[in-house]
Amino acid sequence: MCIILAKKFNNDEIILGKNRDRNYNPNIKIVKQLTGYNIEICYMLDTATDWSEGMNEFGIGIVNTALFVRRDEKEKKLKMTRKQSKDGIRIREALSKDNLKDAIKTLLTYHGGIKGHTFISDRKQLVLIEYTRKVHPIVKVWNFEDGPVVRTNHGIYHKSAGYQNGNDKISSDLRKKNTLKILNSNKNYMKVFPRMYIHKQKKGPKYDMIRAQNKLWTSSQLIMNLNQKYMGIYLIPDAVNFMGIENKLPKNYNSKITVKVKQYKQKPIKKY
Repeated sequence: MCIILAKKFNNDEIILGKNRDRNYNPNIKIVKQLTGYNIEICYMLDTATDWSEGMNEFGIGIVNTALFVRRDEKEKKLKMTRKQSKDGIRIREALSKDNLKDAIKTLLTYHGGIKGHTFISDRKQLVLIEYTRKVHPIVKVWNFEDGPVVRTNHGIYHKSAGYQNGNDKISSDLRKKNTLKILNSNKNYMKVFPRMYIHKQKKGPKYDMIRAQNKLWTSSQLIMNLNQKYMGIYLIPDAVNFMGIENKLPKNYNSKITVKVKQYKQKPIKKY
């Protein structure tokens, strides 16, 4: 039940973001390293499932959310069995490319391609990928002048994908709608996630963007400014275990990517 978002803010700042829901408390860390292609990448890593999302020194960033609706629940099983998902290595391989075209090709083909909704941008273009095991991938270029774009857990181009009925579809629609409202009403990208955090609506906590109950709960938020090569992580109290920043960069190497980690003071359920 994750949310991904993209928007061009003031001063032509291209922003990608991810609100990550889990059914377990993940152990996460930030990793900085040079790839075999000698490209600096920086990503958030779930140490149990190997899930990764992040950006590289060329300002290419990637975020993803599930369309195979059992995948997020399945990750708890992966955590318990120590069997890792292939999605993390797919994203890291794509971040190892120095241009958008090669990165997109990697996302579509490497180890069978990444599934779900994926946003990838190089600051100049935003590309949306919608892909499941049952359907072919649809790739669209999004015009930032058309405003922000949000994806949750129902298919847009593949109408049968993800949550398409019942309360889960209502939740997916509401989270998408309310995220768009916050993106459209804020000119400062640093206010987006804090405003999502305190937002509530009449249908109750299950339908919130940031959740603290039910089968899945929000564990962390990731925001990236691709122009400034900045990555910010917001931690949810008692919902995630942060293991620090692992710097694998060579000694005396001057990193091109800035990282900041923050934790909210209160649990999201406190807003009720």
